[in-house]
Amino acid sequence: MGKGVGAVIRCKDLTVSFGGRAVLDRFSLNIPAAGVTALSGPSGCGKTTLLRVLAGLEKPRSGAVEGIVPRQTALLFQDDRLLPWRTVEQHLTDVLPKSRWGEVPARLALAELEGEGRWLLTPFATDALVFVVNRDNPVDGLTADQVRRIYTGEITNWSQVGGEDLEIVPFQRNQGAGSQTMFEKVVMEGAEPMEPPATWTSNSMEGLLNAVREYDNSAAALGYTVYYYANDMEMARGLKVLAIDGVTPSAQAIRAGEYPFLNPYFVSIDKDAPQDSPTRILYDWVLGPDGQKLAALEGYVPVTDVEG
Repeated sequence: MGKGVGAVIRCKDLTVSFGGRAVLDRFSLNIPAAGVTALSGPSGCGKTTLLRVLAGLEKPRSGAVEGIVPRQTALLFQDDRLLPWRTVEQHLTDVLPKSRWGEVPARLALAELEGEGRWLLTPFATDALVFVVNRDNPVDGLTADQVRRIYTGEITNWSQVGGEDLEIVPFQRNQGAGSQTMFEKVVMEGAEPMEPPATWTSNSMEGLLNAVREYDNSAAALGYTVYYYANDMEMARGLKVLAIDGVTPSAQAIRAGEYPFLNPYFVSIDKDAPQDSPTRILYDWVLGPDGQKLAALEGYVPVTDVEG
């Protein structure tokens, strides 16, 4: 993690708060600068917040860190993953020293990815992340910025967004869930969501929707789901889907790109693939009427308007 003073990284009386809720409250810890230190605790206890403070990504309201230089500190993903906005070539140059960038074409060739421009990458369907509240909540819509500020803890009361004087309870999915990854990618746009208490996290989509519907017999909760579930009459019972930036999520708005929180899916093929090759035939089928009907049947919004 870094070289500490006297081989120790010292955290002294760290306090970090989000929306009035103290995630770290006068927290102190001595961490050996060598070896492996494991941080263990329930969701929402501040593990990620502490790592962000150590890396210089989060400034504590009070307290100090000694024995670590943020510019010499690196954070690694817990799970193997790539950055979806970077190309394969860029991922290689991200991890190789500049002196070895000349090796990239050969490495791409090994994976038959040389000349990424040779590939056709065509969207065939789109999914969307939609936000839901209890149907008794008077708020009908939020802006994308308000959603992000709610989930970073900057907005904490429904009265701040035109609703009643009621604390906002923003539910999230568990880490590793597809909808959570989608939420962080298309909604947060690099902003760090606050660590929710364990009671504000659900391990299933149905569980999250039930929690929003029934939380404390009030309309305090906010949650999200993929468009398909929001359109399922049983799953959406007792819930209201919010407009975002004035746009109500619908197949038409998603297909037109008017709704903001979209996640497109692509089909890829070598541009030089022969017309009668199996890959070309499959590519054409996915983009044709039958493939588009299948996408609609599976709950996605196809790029062409077809009967489901």
